[in-house]
Amino acid sequence: MKIESLCWTVLFTLGLMSESSAGYIATDEIEQGVAECSGPNLNTFQCARGIERKLLAEKSGAINRSASILQIRTARKTVKVADERTENGEKSVEYSYLGFSKKLNSHVLYVQYYEGGAYMVIHHSSGESSFPSGYPIASPDGKHFLSISEDLFAGYDPNNVEIWRVTSSGFRRVANFEPEWGPHRGSWLDPRRARINKHCYVPSKGNAELTICGVARIERSGLVWELVE
Repeated sequence: MKIESLCWTVLFTLGLMSESSAGYIATDEIEQGVAECSGPNLNTFQCARGIERKLLAEKSGAINRSASILQIRTARKTVKVADERTENGEKSVEYSYLGFSKKLNSHVLYVQYYEGGAYMVIHHSSGESSFPSGYPIASPDGKHFLSISEDLFAGYDPNNVEIWRVTSSGFRRVANFEPEWGPHRGSWLDPRRARINKHCYVPSKGNAELTICGVARIERSGLVWELVE
């Protein structure tokens, strides 16, 4: 292993890097104390609703749920999203509130589909929204966020790494990478560089199992983001 990669691994293990999405669907801090987000046979929807119930119990004035309708009050308007499910249950979309990111000045929701899921970020100042494929991991300066989605088996979700730029009123995706390996975890090193753990197939297991197989970086050169392996 290269010395640089070894140093990153040590920093990541000790938790000295910036915010990372290390929990099941959100950060460990958000999932702390939520029973649905721990233990075997985890379910993404149940975990997300468990987080939302915890936040609603804390009586945050920004969010309210009435049956299938979730309301998020932003500075400019109230955003309403409604769960939808067909009679046979084969098509559905369900929204769950995961919290507010101060660095991004944004509300974060988990979006559960019949197969797979995504995330929704709502800019608090404008109420405008975007749908990254992974949990938004804020850069140290709050001007970008990293989004990671790993799916090398089912194909229900993207297998990608995204960089989004945060503007005064919303978000713009400025980079999207779709590697052959699985993006496992990510952390920002500084406002211009992020680190990604790589998951690869284990040939001896008939490509039915994944293992950590190295580290990749996302780096910005001028206005261009590059994937460095």
